[in-house]
Amino acid sequence: MSEELDSNEIWLSDRAFSIMKTWQWVRYDPDGVPSASPTYLSDVLNRLAFEGMEAPKSALLAMLQRGQLTAHGDFRWSKYERGDFFDLEGCMSAIPPERWKTLSDLLREEKRQLEEGEFRGPKTTLQKMGMNDVPIVDWEPNLSRFSFALCPPGTSSNDPEYFEECYSVQDITIFPLALPGPDGEIVGVANQAMESQIEEAASERATRGRRPKYDWPESVLAVFGFIHRGELRPETQADIERALIAYLSGEEGGPSESTVRPYAKLIWTESQKA
Repeated sequence: MSEELDSNEIWLSDRAFSIMKTWQWVRYDPDGVPSASPTYLSDVLNRLAFEGMEAPKSALLAMLQRGQLTAHGDFRWSKYERGDFFDLEGCMSAIPPERWKTLSDLLREEKRQLEEGEFRGPKTTLQKMGMNDVPIVDWEPNLSRFSFALCPPGTSSNDPEYFEECYSVQDITIFPLALPGPDGEIVGVANQAMESQIEEAASERATRGRRPKYDWPESVLAVFGFIHRGELRPETQADIERALIAYLSGEEGGPSESTVRPYAKLIWTESQKA
């Protein structure tokens, strides 16, 4: 079902990318070291629209498929195939280009069905995984999330080739790819602090809905600065976790230990190299 981008989608993605190149994608730590400054997908979408970009949703999706941008998010993936069940969660994980391609293909198919009057409905049932009324495709860039569900249409769930797959990702953050900074330096996902794909099973889902938007890049750089200046002398990773929580305590009460742990681990690992 995979389809290539058409000329209009390529033109849209190139135009959007040229606009985004003029944005400020660089931050500096207290020592003047540059790093990439990621932005929520919803903020990128609305800023493109504000600057006169037509069809910003289509442009963003095309850029992500072409690798002009990269994105991270918190995901949940489940699959049933050949009698086996698989399940995986990730925190701030890179979203592979093939996920964006699948999303695009499903949106194309939905549009085609609507135009031809054979729309089979927006939801499906994943029998083997016991999931009912699952959206076949749900693309909500204004909420920085999307999801899709796959299973062969018209195939019996007892068929040996039958499979089911469900993927959802939220809190999507756009990371610039090799964009120039204000002084001409190239800053992008190659920056170590931004590139690290911090994966941790989401063990704490006590509340539903979207989590607060903590400024993780700023917080990580701030705690790095505390350590560099000698204001913080951590003896364990837990010391860094407490420092991050304290720094963010003014934002909706501050994050939990499990939320800051991936970032604390990154800081702890890097600080031990000094």
